[in-house]
Amino acid sequence: MGSYVPSSCHTQKKEDGEKCLLLCENEFMRRTGSVRVSLRDHQWIVIPPNALSSQETIMLEAFTLDSVPAEDRKTQGTPCSQLFELSPHGARFLKPVTLNFTFAFPPEMLQGKSIQLQVLYFDDATRTWKEQKGSKVYGSTISVETDHFSRWVVSYTPADLYEPDKSKRKISAAAWVGFGFLIAFVVLCLTFLAVRWARGQSRQEEKEEEQKGPKTVSNEGVQDVELGKEITS
Repeated sequence: MGSYVPSSCHTQKKEDGEKCLLLCENEFMRRTGSVRVSLRDHQWIVIPPNALSSQETIMLEAFTLDSVPAEDRKTQGTPCSQLFELSPHGARFLKPVTLNFTFAFPPEMLQGKSIQLQVLYFDDATRTWKEQKGSKVYGSTISVETDHFSRWVVSYTPADLYEPDKSKRKISAAAWVGFGFLIAFVVLCLTFLAVRWARGQSRQEEKEEEQKGPKTVSNEGVQDVELGKEITS
């Protein structure tokens, strides 16, 4: 795997005046080997072979969170890294790429308290930050795989306050509804089979009674008495 650090990574400010800490911009082509693109080892991306369908200009930028609009700063938990932007927005890789971020150890972590680290990406459609699942922590570095371009930041939440994002809860609720329908279907099937079995048993008993024939009444010991007449010996 080759390491590639364009000279433009030393650019301190974008032309539009935003407070960009670091900037990398270069054209990447479909190639046979993995490529690592680094922002001074603060953030880097590993692009696997054949992750791009054609030549693509990829831009990597690092910002402080206060450099983005105030309405876009409301993240889950407390940010503990620079803001990392991978553009162009809306583009996708053919294969997942690996994003790596360094982060500052939260005070709670240094105190031995349990925390939940999260890698968040900014959803342009909903204007909200969402968690990218599957992150792995190695010391002060956290990595995650993705196939889309976006803004990224590392955040942390005390473990006892951590909740999965709402989309995951919706999926879970849907799963419970589906499970309920499955249980109802099983109960209905068992009830139907029980009724069929009971009817079969009843018909079997009726057939057995018919096979025995009509019941006979014995008149042994019964004396014929003609009314109005005496019985003489």
